[in-house]
Amino acid sequence: MPGLAPVIAIRIDKRRARVAELRKAGKTKSQIAEELHCNESTIARDLRALNQAWQIAKVDTEAERTLMHERLEALLSAVWPQAVAGHLKAVDEALRVLKQEAELLGLDAPTKREISGPDGEPIELATTVALSVEERDARIADVVRLAVERNRLQAALPEPQSPAELLEQLRQQQNGWHSERDN
Repeated sequence: MPGLAPVIAIRIDKRRARVAELRKAGKTKSQIAEELHCNESTIARDLRALNQAWQIAKVDTEAERTLMHERLEALLSAVWPQAVAGHLKAVDEALRVLKQEAELLGLDAPTKREISGPDGEPIELATTVALSVEERDARIADVVRLAVERNRLQAALPEPQSPAELLEQLRQQQNGWHSERDN
């Protein structure tokens, strides 16, 4: 039955992917076994295989990092004498290589950023997370008072005019000024 081996391998790979998801979600071996309808020993075997694969991937990643570091060092060695001699292009190249190397090795410290107010003063942040019932009610009452006051003031103002009406009003005033001047 050589034709079944690939099918079984695919089923195992799918189950192991699901086992990995459930383990990352914090499930125990017995919970995973129950959810996937498997023996706990099967889940234990899957977890061992996954851990081995993760260790290999970790080693591969470290090997890649080491190889990249060696390449960057070789590039830096190639441009370093010219950079030290003052050739600007070589200095730029050396700085780019050093930046890549610092990123690869995690040498760049986080940059502290400060946001300030309009005059360079610090911005004060509100520290109140929740209001008491009394404070909330007082703020609601203030908002209602302001809304009532705004409505009262708006009622006292004349209705806004359209631009055409304003132009006509200006023309009439100008005509009145001209007739006063002529008299």
